[in-house]
Parts: sequence; C-alpha cells; structure tokens
Amino acid sequence: MAPRSLDASAEPVPTWFWMLPLVALVAWWPLEPYWQSDDFVALHYAKDFGQAAKDLIGPQYGATDIWLFWRPLITLSFWFDATVAGGNPWWSHFSNVLAHGISTLLLGLLWLRLLRPGGAFAAAALWAMMPGHAGSLCWAVGRVDSHTTVWILLTLWTFVRGCERQSARQWPTLLWFAAALASKELAVTVPAICTLLGAALDPGHGPTAWRRGGFRSWPLWALLGGYLLFRLTVLGRFGGYLAAAYDPIAMVAGLADSALDLVNPARWTSGELARAALGHVPVWLTWLGYLPLLLVPWFFWTRDRLPEMGLVLALFLIACAPLAAFLAGTDNHHNLRYFYLPSAALTGLFAAGGRWLVPIVLLLWLPSLIDVRSHQLQTDRTTARMHRALQREVDERAPAPLFVAGLPHAHGQTVQLHFGIDRLLRPPFHAADVGVYALRPIVEVPGVLRLTTGDEAPFLLPLGSTWFFVGSDGLARAPSSPLPDLPVEPAELDLGSANLMAMAERRRVIGLRTPGVRTPFFRLTIFTATGYLCSVFANHAAEGQSAGEMDLLRWFGGDPSRGEDAARYALTGDAYVLRGLEVPTTLDLSTRFPVLLEGGTVDLQAVPPTFTPSHRTRKMLQWQFDREFPKFVRRVLGLE
Repeated sequence: MAPRSLDASAEPVPTWFWMLPLVALVAWWPLEPYWQSDDFVALHYAKDFGQAAKDLIGPQYGATDIWLFWRPLITLSFWFDATVAGGNPWWSHFSNVLAHGISTLLLGLLWLRLLRPGGAFAAAALWAMMPGHAGSLCWAVGRVDSHTTVWILLTLWTFVRGCERQSARQWPTLLWFAAALASKELAVTVPAICTLLGAALDPGHGPTAWRRGGFRSWPLWALLGGYLLFRLTVLGRFGGYLAAAYDPIAMVAGLADSALDLVNPARWTSGELARAALGHVPVWLTWLGYLPLLLVPWFFWTRDRLPEMGLVLALFLIACAPLAAFLAGTDNHHNLRYFYLPSAALTGLFAAGGRWLVPIVLLLWLPSLIDVRSHQLQTDRTTARMHRALQREVDERAPAPLFVAGLPHAHGQTVQLHFGIDRLLRPPFHAADVGVYALRPIVEVPGVLRLTTGDEAPFLLPLGSTWFFVGSDGLARAPSSPLPDLPVEPAELDLGSANLMAMAERRRVIGLRTPGVRTPFFRLTIFTATGYLCSVFANHAAEGQSAGEMDLLRWFGGDPSRGEDAARYALTGDAYVLRGLEVPTTLDLSTRFPVLLEGGTVDLQAVPPTFTPSHRTRKMLQWQFDREFPKFVRRVLGLE
C-alpha cells in the first residue's frame, strides 16, 4: 500500500472494475422490502413537494425540537420516491442499493491510488458486502448514509483527480461537497479527509506536502464555514440531537467495540447457518473472526509499512468524528449504520494483507451476511402482513382512531414499527387518513408500567376501536371490561407551554377532580402514537374530602415535602413522564393526546406493586400540549 504517482490518472482503469456495482447489487438486492421505523414519518412528510421544499430553508421534517437536522436532499429524494412509487417500498430500497453500487465503484477507484488494481477491487468488494451495512441499505431512511456517501466519495474522487492533474478547476468538487452537506452532517469531515489525502498523494514530504494538501483543500474548508453559518441561521443552533453523551472513556471503548463488530460480524449476528448445520453456534467460530484482524498488523509490521496503516486508520478516525455522541451506544447493532462511510477505510487494510487474506475474510463474513439478509426478509414480511391487516380493518370501516396492541418496536436488531405509527393509515400508505396509536409502553425498560399484565388481552378503550394482534396478521377486537364510571372535570385541559410555565411558577393551578368518587390511587395513561405513558400515584385530595383530586404540579414535578416523586412511566431509571413526553410532542402529528384516568387500589406488598382499577372514565380525556413542550421541560429543569 503506497501512494501512486501523480500521473496515475493516465493509467486506464481495468474494465473489470465495472463489476463492482454488480457485486453490491447482488449482495443487497431488495427482496421483499418494507417500511420500518421513521420511514413512515419521512414519506408522509415528503409526499407534498411544497412541504418537502421547506426543508431547504428549515429543519428536516419541520422538526421543532429534540433533534434538528438540515438534510433537504434526503427529504426531496423521498418526495421523488412518493411521486414515482407512492406507498410501495421497493423503489425506495432499490434507490439505497443503487447508491451503494455507485459508492462501491467510486471506492474502488479511490483505492487504486493506494493499492494495486486487484487489491483495490478486493477492498471495494469487501466493503460492498459488509453485514453491518444493513441499517443503511435495508431501511429507507438509511439513505442518510448511503446517499450521502455517494456525494462524499464523488467529492474525494474529483479532489484526488484534480491533485493528479494539477488542475485549478475546483467547481465539480465543491458541487459534490455541497450536495453531501445538504444530505447529512457526516460530510463535515470531508475537508479534513481531503487535506490528508492531498498530503499523502503529494510527491513531497513533511511540511511541503501538508502545505500543498491544505492549499488544494482550502475552498472546501471555506464552503464548510459558510455551511455552518447558514445552518446556525436556519436552525438556531448547529443542530443534531440534544441528548448526547461525551464520556471519553465510554467513547473510546464504544469505538473499539463497534470496530470489532464491523470486522467480526459473527459477534452479533444470529448464527442461523451454523445452528442449522451444527445444532449450535460454537464459540470457536466467533473467535475465528478475529484472525484477519490479528494478521493485518503483522503484515504491515513485517513489511515495514506501519505509516501506511496509520494513514488508513487516521482516515477511519476522521470519518468517525461526527459519531462521537453515539460511540457509547454499542448495545444496539442497528447503530453500525453510522459506520457506513468510516468502514470503507478498514476493508483496505484486509485487501493490503495479500490475496490469501481477502478470501478468508469473505468466507468469515458470508454466513453473517446471509443471516442479516434472512433476518431482514423475515422481519419485512411480518411488518407487511401487520400493515395490511390494519388496512383491511379500516377498509371495513373500523371506528377511528385505532388503538392497536402487538405492534413491535423491533425484531432482534431490525427495527420495525417504532416511530410514526400515526402515519400508518394516512397517505401515501393508505387513502383513509385514519389515526393509529400503538397500544404498548412508549419504551420497553425494566419496571415499565402497563395497562395490562402478562399475556392479558387489552381491554376496550372508550375511544375509536381497540385491537390486538393474534400472530402477525390476525387482528382481534379487544373485549369490554366494564367498571363503574369515574366522573372527571374538566374533560379537556390546555397544557400549552405558557399555561404549564404559569403552573410551574405557581401563578396558576391546573388539576382534575373526580366529584362523588374518591379512590386511594389513580392510574393515568397518556396515549401517544409511539406508545403510552402509564403512571400510578396517590390521590392528592385532602383528608375528609369526598372527591378525588389530581394536582398537575405535584404530578409532573413531585412534592419533596410529602416524599412524593414525580410521575413515572417505569419504576427505575430516568423514566419520568415529563421527559417521556418530549419526543411525542415533537414527532407526533398532533399534540392533542387522549388520556385515560382510572381509580383503584395498589398492592404495595407485591413485587412490583400492582394497581387494581375500581373505576374508569367512560370517555377519554383530552390534553392539548404544544411543540414548545420540550423547551419548557429544559427550562424548568434548568437545562437552558
């Protein structure tokens, strides 16, 4: 592995390099793809061109808080998908795979600058088949990685070609870089990568090479500066996720863990092929996956080429810089999609290790790739059946909205019906324009509070229709579970941020009363699209009163003088309802949430304590929040 001379561009590209896109297409051809996670959010938002075009001068999907991205080309690509294919998912997934094929070819051409043709082809082909790419290619929204990488590699390719030809023409490089910046924040690393490549490919050494590399790349740095100023103006901050963790030790450990998962996918894939052949997954099979990783340093060390290995690792680390906030989250292997671009550096190390190493790596990766594709296919089929079952019930005029139990967040490492549930039966996925609520806890965490326990079927809710899945495609109506009426006043509350702030500052009292009925405990459940937040708390009414009371200030914030904690949706962790509502008030189509209030008793001796309802409201309450709720939460918690 050594940089080629500046006249490398004069050498013809082998014709068999055109097989590289074919390798990528064969490895990841869409089989029976389906929508998952926030695909429903993306397609529903982008179906209207005028709305999609707003992302050119505003945050992605019109987001108001929690996360703020500027990715207009991604949104417009979904508008194109909806125009071409409507709610059919095949085209959107093929678009990702097609982008992957283009990136594979570009990567091979770039590796030609450091490797012989056979090694460059092998490096790109290995990258094309990395099992960790599933999240970027089998998830329509994964194009934030697959599409962006096309623009990034085009930027690098035209930059390197300009260096080789000593060309002063920079506009193609800047054009591709601008497209990358308009697709994902990952592109901010491009100027640094170009500076490093410019210095590495320069025939000079030391400061001279770095000066030339910097001189060639300064227009990219200038464009990056303009982009950051524009982004700050459009979004009000540089954007991204507000919830980020930057523990240095955890980040280093997470980076190492993710790198091991990338090069040894047997660590996290299901091992179905081995289980089918051997009856189990032997430990030695996983350990065998580390062999190529051990051989690479030996190869570079014995050939006195450690500086070249250092160059590739430096490219990997630079490309990983935007992932800093996610490096500690290695428990979810779906997050390997964040390494779609950085992983391109790692496969070159294997290819440089000699012709004998590439087949070994390929043989070790192939079972994991088959496992990943097989698992994705099963999951997509299940999701499609569930979606069709919901569409059938709506076509048969099921009362709206639909509260549906059994919608899975994920299957193994494959995300399913996680976000955007309220878009499932709206255009472009269905013409009925009917709302859906996932009848499940908003997140699955230890000690989460539920409306039902164990395998109990959900009970009939007093709004729309209530359903639960029997298997993956059979829907059944929830049975009635009548209880005495719990009268509540008022039935509707305006919990806009202004009213909530007045309550927090004790300028206004907001609460509920249950006239004529007093129970020792209440269970209050707020239904959002993604899931419900269920909380149990003691009656706030003073002794001797015949009515029950709920003081929202005590409920939201707790009352230390009485030893009361704030309302929780789970018994452990930072599972406070106040924080749990931040995402729904940002992401859901409506911030008007149905609320169910029940009165009853709590068995404090049970583990965990159990709530037994004795009364239930005959109609859903309605609580109206607004998009400023997350900002209100940060303000009252002193986070801004």
